[in-house]
Amino acid sequence: MVAPQSSDPQQPGSAPRRAAAGRHSAPAQLQALRCGFRLLDRAAPALGSRLAYWMWFRTQRFPESRREQGYRAKAQRRLCTFEGQPLATYSWGEGPVVLLGHGWNGRATQLWAFVDPLVAAGFRVVAFDMPAHGQSPGSRTDLYRMAAALAYVADLYGPLHGAIAHSLGGAALMMDLTQGLQVQRVACISPPSHTDWMVDSYADALALSDRITTGLRTRFERDYGDAVWHETSAAENAKTLTVDALLIHDRDDREVPWQQAQAINDNWPRSRLMLTSSLGHRRILRDQQVIEAVVNFLAQGNGAEVGSH
Repeated sequence: MVAPQSSDPQQPGSAPRRAAAGRHSAPAQLQALRCGFRLLDRAAPALGSRLAYWMWFRTQRFPESRREQGYRAKAQRRLCTFEGQPLATYSWGEGPVVLLGHGWNGRATQLWAFVDPLVAAGFRVVAFDMPAHGQSPGSRTDLYRMAAALAYVADLYGPLHGAIAHSLGGAALMMDLTQGLQVQRVACISPPSHTDWMVDSYADALALSDRITTGLRTRFERDYGDAVWHETSAAENAKTLTVDALLIHDRDDREVPWQQAQAINDNWPRSRLMLTSSLGHRRILRDQQVIEAVVNFLAQGNGAEVGSH
């Protein structure tokens, strides 16, 4: 199941979500969506719930920067088969493996800024495009499938020394950790804590009525079971985790409030929280202090510590 966070304007909860804070300045496409859902609420609320549910799982792709293209070009690339579909994987360097996991509507190369520092610290960096993201085909996916893909790549390239995950990728990683994924240290950047919060955020962004939102939730429970909210909750999953973790979140993140990471940190016995400012949800992935903090954290677990890069 999917959610609001990622790398570029996200699912139809993405463009919407970014504008949710200021409905009067919403772009025309979002205004049209909200108008359409208002009409459906009056005439066919069940259809409105079905449409909102369908939109939830749709992914969008956005152009890579030239820098990202360069990192993709110099990677060792491997096209694997996951659940009958191609899955694009990339690796750089040699040594203990650190796996990178991107968020919703993201791609492997968004975490490019971690590659060279990690390679310089003696790690092999492995990244991949989640199903229906980047170079991996498809247009629909969900959080369960993202977690399964992450576990598949970990098994393919492991054993893992560390993992770095951004946004919804962090929620997927935590799901895998509860299922026995073996890794010494993990860093989660801008993770969402609760899937029900994501649904509320999505509903608010699209100005969904209470009955359409209730129908949306009912569809999740019908397809995934009543335990879906607990199974996909990073804050709940954190209670059972014993791996050392570094959580990083920006106080000015408009897509996933920093209190989400605080909730996860409060429940994770061996985690610590680092807060930044003025970086938002995506620039945090390129901040030098963030990168150094993550690389040093992983290197300490490898019996070393790196300086500035």
